[in-house]
Amino acid sequence: MSRSDRRLVTFALVAIVALVILLRVFNLGHVVMYDEAWNAHSVVDAAAGHTEDLFYSNFLRHPPLYTGLGALFVAAAGAGRSGAVMAMELISLLASVALALVIFLCGRDWFDHRVGLAAAFFFAVMPAARVYDSLAKQETLTLLFVMLFLLFFFRGRYLVSGVMLGLAMLTKEIFVFPLAALFVFILLTRRFDTLRGYFASLGIGVFLSFWWYAFVSTSSGEFVRFYLGRSEVSRNWREPWHFFAGRLPADAGWVILGLCAIGAGFLLAYVHRHGWPGGPSRAQASSDRKVRPPGSARPQWEMALFLLIWILSLYAFISFSVGKSPWLMYSALPAFALLAGWGLRETVRLLAPHPALGRALVVAALAGALALSLPVGFYSFMKGADRTYEKSLAYKEVADYLNQRMPQSGRTILRINDLGPNLLFYLNSYRPDSVYVLDEEPASTEEGLDAGYTVLVVPTGADAASLFTHATFTRSDFLAVRPGFSSADGSDPALEFASVSRPVEIDGVWVFDWRELARAAGQPANP
Repeated sequence: MSRSDRRLVTFALVAIVALVILLRVFNLGHVVMYDEAWNAHSVVDAAAGHTEDLFYSNFLRHPPLYTGLGALFVAAAGAGRSGAVMAMELISLLASVALALVIFLCGRDWFDHRVGLAAAFFFAVMPAARVYDSLAKQETLTLLFVMLFLLFFFRGRYLVSGVMLGLAMLTKEIFVFPLAALFVFILLTRRFDTLRGYFASLGIGVFLSFWWYAFVSTSSGEFVRFYLGRSEVSRNWREPWHFFAGRLPADAGWVILGLCAIGAGFLLAYVHRHGWPGGPSRAQASSDRKVRPPGSARPQWEMALFLLIWILSLYAFISFSVGKSPWLMYSALPAFALLAGWGLRETVRLLAPHPALGRALVVAALAGALALSLPVGFYSFMKGADRTYEKSLAYKEVADYLNQRMPQSGRTILRINDLGPNLLFYLNSYRPDSVYVLDEEPASTEEGLDAGYTVLVVPTGADAASLFTHATFTRSDFLAVRPGFSSADGSDPALEFASVSRPVEIDGVWVFDWRELARAAGQPANP
């Protein structure tokens, strides 16, 4: 590559980095979703040593690298949960910038610099990447380490690739999808000369991370239960088998999806002409190792095959999973970007006799991908991808309503099914040590509750009479209940309360002012 070409590539990468930041930075400070709020609470708990708090257990559910960075920031800066979320969102944003650069390096290594630039651009504008890269979640940082693992693995630098894999293992369990796809690829292409490097990298990764999975993690078997639909969390994301396939245009964008299909078509045409590949002979492999590191300089069509295996194997797994949290597909985004870049490059090659037409195609593909991505807003995307996000928005409104009408020391009663990290994230009166779980049957000892307890939780089975008594004993200010949840006797307390006093309805959550409710029911109100 000439010096002028290197300057052009550098300029293009700077522009892509700027695009990555611009398309994501405006999403920072969004209304947090369930997992983000849970992460924030657990990070604050870990930083302050609140190991008895009800949210601390989440800190031990996933590997600690990402949330550990958040906890270090909170401890150093003395930040609260809002500061923790902002710090973790910034970590995700910075990781997305680095991920775009690593995608370029992979594209350059596996194909050429034009594919690398196109892939980095496609990742920058991909709607799902734009949204998920601004969440306070582990996915972006995990995929950064995964792509570094793949970059060094295909360069034959297995020690470094093993370290990168270990860091991915210490960030989130989704590392397993590209790792499994790589193993399938090695077997299908009969590249057995790289199996030793594969298991060496895997061994290093396991060595660096086994302590977490063996001795610390509290989520043993949860991934399998989520896949089988046996976990509580999986019930929030029960979707039909075609859910992820149906979301491909919204997640990747039509242009990128179309170029991936073209890339897959070129790959199938190659296989049709030349037959299924076999690994090199021993003599050839020995000769290759004398002039290049093992595992490097593979034919470009083989790398395209790896990307296709990566995408298809992931989608096959998550499509048959009962639990379908929408960000599971994030693990395939780099593969989509790279395969689309290769599909574009191969199409331009086909048009080599008509260079002007090839240039026009490149401009149209890049401009089209960007134009289709720009109208996609954070909230519209999340509402379509995550069926639980509407509830997150509702709990934010409930918290805002309570904050405007209740002092910092005010008390709110919730049923256990309405107690969520989103509501408490925005509730000013909440602190890690401010939640008290009441018995189903009221006790007179509740009258002496410490004033520091500002969020009181009752079992879902408590009936309306018990809730009345709880509120009287504890001198509560508000009751927040969601209709549709029956008590142990089959009645719905929310409906019984509404027959006495009209609640404030906020997106399916009914908020009752206790004093008004008590007066309307002829009960003694709190002083």
